[in-house]
Amino acid sequence: MYKMDIEIVEFVAENSKDFSEIDHHLISNGNQMIYYSSTYLSFLKCISPSSKFFYIKVRNNNELIGIMPIAVKREKDILIANSLLFYGSYGGPLIFDKDNYAEITRAILLKYVDFCVSIKANIVNFIENPLDPLSIDNVENLGFEKIDERIGQVTIFPSVKFNTEEALMSLFHSKTRNMIRKGERNNLRIELRKDDASYEWLQEEHTKSITKLGGLPKPMEVFDALRSTFSNDCQLYVGYIEDRPVCGILLLVYAQTIEYFTPVVQEEFRESQALSYLIYKVMTDMAKAGYQQWNWGGTWISQEGVYRFKKRWGANDLPYRYYSKKGLDKDLLPPIQQLKDDFPYYYLFKY
Repeated sequence: MYKMDIEIVEFVAENSKDFSEIDHHLISNGNQMIYYSSTYLSFLKCISPSSKFFYIKVRNNNELIGIMPIAVKREKDILIANSLLFYGSYGGPLIFDKDNYAEITRAILLKYVDFCVSIKANIVNFIENPLDPLSIDNVENLGFEKIDERIGQVTIFPSVKFNTEEALMSLFHSKTRNMIRKGERNNLRIELRKDDASYEWLQEEHTKSITKLGGLPKPMEVFDALRSTFSNDCQLYVGYIEDRPVCGILLLVYAQTIEYFTPVVQEEFRESQALSYLIYKVMTDMAKAGYQQWNWGGTWISQEGVYRFKKRWGANDLPYRYYSKKGLDKDLLPPIQQLKDDFPYYYLFKY
């Protein structure tokens, strides 16, 4: 007889080994994204220490069949629940028993709603897993509504043992192949860097480029947290022309996936396509090492140029949606800027 037992357990970063069962199920069930792992929640705890984190866990006959991570934070009289916070993260239900997918999904979301009611959360959101899309009817019947959307983009590496460079090139658009060839003429020297100075350089260049675009750059605390929690799975590759660092990419390695986290290139070398060549060389090495895919992360619908850049690297589209519990009365909330200041890295509502 199929019987579900469901519970919510608080995640404590200092006791992350207690969550090895979840990490084991993620790998053994072929989950290829980092966001449900205990290491990722430890990272989130570092950058949002006043937040509390939880897992919803569903079992059948003591076998783990579904999970969902939750982050909650209170400031003054406002409490917000996200699954999950931070740029490009997602959460939502992740189901291991696909034969009973709808039933387990519904049980997790009902538990999420009950939990948020019990803690009197003012804003309740979750972000759909692009690899595990939800039935809209199932979600809306539980009182959630779609409020936003993104396009995930993933390049699947060709499964070849030889001529990896040629196999990868065949995936790319002709303009991307030309950019790579142009970038090759820089005679770039590529190094995997672990020193503080290289990470400080990365953050400085990242801040320059994101500020110029009118965005919000990641502070140094984010990069420090990545290094401390992911250790050798946080990898910074820097491209040098002679002895000058001109471009770099920060990657996170998880299971068989490479997460494209932060790219930078100095403005005067942007047209040289040094960054394109760096991406290609690192991507080739990762494919040769046996990794299966390169996750470019989420793109806004309005970011046509960014979407096109990723698409031309042979990326497949994986749309995903942001859901919010209905009934939010924005007039009862503090001003938007105060909410942004009080809840950095949290998704609030579309405005």
